[in-house]
Amino acid sequence: MKRLSLWLPIRSIAFLLVFFVCAGWFSKSLSEIGCWWSVIAVILNFLTIGLLVFLAKRNGQSFWQLPHRSWRHLLSRDCIKLCVGNND
Repeated sequence: MKRLSLWLPIRSIAFLLVFFVCAGWFSKSLSEIGCWWSVIAVILNFLTIGLLVFLAKRNGQSFWQLPHRSWRHLLSRDCIKLCVGNND
């Protein structure tokens, strides 16, 4: 199970890599491709969930048997995000 949790930070690294690769591929600056953030985030989130499902099944588990955060943790995290807001 510990090895499975090591895959989770890959999503953060993938966001950065995809943006740098797309910027170079299309010869645009990072600020010019920033409008594609939500599309790229959705695609990478689906790929991450798919990877987690694949790895869980390989370990003989279902996705729902993976450890999840408590609702208190999620609620506190979302409240902090609402209070901090965007820096745009």
